[in-house]
Amino acid sequence: MLFVAPKGQVEPAIPLTAEEERLLRRAFGRYADPTARPAASSVVRRWQLDGSGHWILCDCVGPLIEGTNPPALVPVAETHLRRHVHGAWPAHAADCDFFRDPEEQQDLTASYRRVDRERPVIRGFGSDDRPIRAVTSGFSHAEERPPLARLLMRLMDDAGLTRIPPSRLPIGVPDQYRQLRDAARKTVLAGKVRVGSWLETFVPHYKDFCGRIETVAPEKFPGSRPHGLLIGIAQTVSEGIVTFRGDVSIDVMGRIAVFGEREGHGRFQSEDERRPPYLVAGLVARPAPDAPAGLLRIYAHPVLSAGRLLLVDSDYERRTARRLMSAQIWLLKARNILMTISKPQFDIGGSAATDGEAAEVDAREVDIPAGPPLIPDFVVKARKANGVTATVIVETMGYDDHRYVERKSRLHPLMRAALGDAPLVIHQCHRGTGDPDDVDRELGRQVLRAIFDQLD
Repeated sequence: MLFVAPKGQVEPAIPLTAEEERLLRRAFGRYADPTARPAASSVVRRWQLDGSGHWILCDCVGPLIEGTNPPALVPVAETHLRRHVHGAWPAHAADCDFFRDPEEQQDLTASYRRVDRERPVIRGFGSDDRPIRAVTSGFSHAEERPPLARLLMRLMDDAGLTRIPPSRLPIGVPDQYRQLRDAARKTVLAGKVRVGSWLETFVPHYKDFCGRIETVAPEKFPGSRPHGLLIGIAQTVSEGIVTFRGDVSIDVMGRIAVFGEREGHGRFQSEDERRPPYLVAGLVARPAPDAPAGLLRIYAHPVLSAGRLLLVDSDYERRTARRLMSAQIWLLKARNILMTISKPQFDIGGSAATDGEAAEVDAREVDIPAGPPLIPDFVVKARKANGVTATVIVETMGYDDHRYVERKSRLHPLMRAALGDAPLVIHQCHRGTGDPDDVDRELGRQVLRAIFDQLD
């Protein structure tokens, strides 16, 4: 919610009207439409010229409390707003409309689109290289997806591991890793080098893998440096260390990024908010030309279980996936209907262009408003023996925070439009929604109803 207060002050804070707030968000937020700015400029002008001038205050990081400064927006030239992040005035929350400019949002959204060729995950050695700093951070769809995460998502997608096909027999972990290695043989790592040649999925071989990287000729990796990927299941991720299954602990020199949304803000602060087990992709390379190879940084993403490498975003999504799998088994046994559960990892509403940079430039040239990445939690597809199909979007609602709910309410119609106006079912998992077993059973009923409505 937005408020106005005399410039440089927090009190008295007056709420903007719903229409004023709508105009400002539409014109100056991260998803701004440039054509909306003339209408919003009247709001900016009003509060800039009122008395000695006013600032716009935002409650995205918490309620406005006397004695603390909230994120602020400053009216400029009676036509637009500027984020005021100085001294005691904090930045907006990561999922707030005003955390990013529209141009920044375009770059962020582009990082979630699938392209023909991914950006390199590491550069060559240079005189401007900064020292590696060990840090652990949360990560969510409100932030740009790093190259290491993009590469992992591509491998998982190509391996078919973002889908649960209809089958009475689960796929074992060795077969899932085999599918991953098969996909890696077709994916470029650097130059003409394929990921498959520099992928290790057996963690006990980590030291030998480092040795291979140390001895390979640098010219084999043009524009980069010798490097590879270590992928495995981890039970613990902590500051500067990751512990894989089998109690194999490896030091991490640099950033540990862990995916997981906490009340929509993409941050975790304690062990209770982490969601093991994780599928970990680690970048293995030399940190300096004369240094031994090691784990420079990792990206960790929760999985359904140590035996099912389906990427999920939270414990709540694990609940959703398991209920959907129950419906999948019932449909196959009772109705001979084949149901596939997909967990998309790329933007389903992005441009059809295969070159991410070209798509981004084209969008700016025609002044297309920035849009959010559209990544449904689950997409269910069912097919009868006669070929008739059904599609259902399933969204896991893990929180009732008003900013989280408002953001989801904007995304859901866009997801439906991107998938041919498919029905959308919500799994209300947050506290206060009732007995979890009853909630899960209701999800199953709603999904089956949505499928039968289409098939019949």
